[in-house]
Amino acid sequence: MSGRGSGWQAAERRGGRSGYGPVRPIADGKPPGRYITRWAAWTVIAAAFCVSAGAVVMRGGALEWFAAALLAGIGLTSGLLPAVAAIGLKAERKLGAEVAEAGQQVWATVKLKRKWTIPFVWVAVQDEADNVTRACPSPVRFGGVALPMTEKETSAAYPLGPLKRGLYEFGPVTVTVGDWLGLTAVRRKSGDRAELAVLPAIQDGETSREQRRRITAEAGGGETGGHGADPGSGPERRPYREGDSLRSIDFRTAARGLGLYTKLRPNGHVPERTVIAIDTYGKPYGADGRLFDSCISLAISAAVRRGRNGGAVTAAAGDWTYELCKGGEGVTEARLSELLHLAAGLRTDDGGVKAEAFAHEGAFAGQGVTVRVFTGDWQAGRRWEELADVLLEAGSSLELIAVTESAVPSFAMRERHNVLESQGIRTSWIYLGGDAGVSGLREGADFYAIG
Repeated sequence: MSGRGSGWQAAERRGGRSGYGPVRPIADGKPPGRYITRWAAWTVIAAAFCVSAGAVVMRGGALEWFAAALLAGIGLTSGLLPAVAAIGLKAERKLGAEVAEAGQQVWATVKLKRKWTIPFVWVAVQDEADNVTRACPSPVRFGGVALPMTEKETSAAYPLGPLKRGLYEFGPVTVTVGDWLGLTAVRRKSGDRAELAVLPAIQDGETSREQRRRITAEAGGGETGGHGADPGSGPERRPYREGDSLRSIDFRTAARGLGLYTKLRPNGHVPERTVIAIDTYGKPYGADGRLFDSCISLAISAAVRRGRNGGAVTAAAGDWTYELCKGGEGVTEARLSELLHLAAGLRTDDGGVKAEAFAHEGAFAGQGVTVRVFTGDWQAGRRWEELADVLLEAGSSLELIAVTESAVPSFAMRERHNVLESQGIRTSWIYLGGDAGVSGLREGADFYAIG
């Protein structure tokens, strides 16, 4: 997030007055600077005043009176004035929007109201937002200092952004009143809590099939980038494995002496429904969440395109499922907005997509249903094999969309690709290039077409 720009200029554009200088961001991950009362200094000043007052009583000279008056003035201006100025102090925060899209910028305005106009004090404001959907806490803090002399109301504005997907929670605004010598700091918390929902970015563009074939071929999938069947077995069959359903065996191929093959889906049958699943298993995504956010955006983009093309689409992630559209109905703005809000609150976990979630009858399984899983966990083997077996028993098929930050397929990626395809799991790869955020997603999309 960036805090560039002048807070008082932003407040002026919104019709308010401000005594604040530029509102600055405080570095992420570091504790905020705290203004504190210097009790050691006050102890010395109090002791010196007591000595001076005693000297005034004992001797009553001009020097003694001057020292006592000076120390009393410091106590009045640096001790009493900040305490009085903090009485009745209120802060109000107003967000420019309660909902935003990843990559956008939202302005927040903090308005400060004082009961009395007391000079010779400074007022510091600190505001904090925390993206609670991140695996690791990543609070973003902003602060500004004002020297209001006669104004009862001052305001400051600061930018939040470019924003990442998630739910940002704001606590009360921390207001600190201090003196000109830095001896006293009176802290108050004011204002209501607030929440900002940042929705995943949706990609509208599609890329060519030739680019899709090329990147899949680089990973070892052949020129077709297809279903991973052996040469001669056709695009809808794979070699038989122990445990495959007998109903799925291609007996015609076996009768011709070509060996045992398992049919991936009924011949000539067009998938009736597509399930777009987002893998929430956290370990492969890392702590920053960039790869996880990319999976979410790509998955929802694929779901929207499939729905707009007339297919029936159900989205699944974590502990929820959502029917985006039925076949032929298209995607409505209301249902898309509801899905985006669900996705904004997604968190990684220790479970992810598991076969048990697809095992119970009627939830996802069914003849012709295609389950597409967007994941960063391309190294998993047993998990995807178990899921493929469960779906195969129900007459469905599994497609794996592996999202990676590696520009060139490694040897391990090629090996995993070949293993997954040999097990009948159609596997495709998406490379995310560039920096985190929407720009990275768009660049990565150039390597693969979803849909």
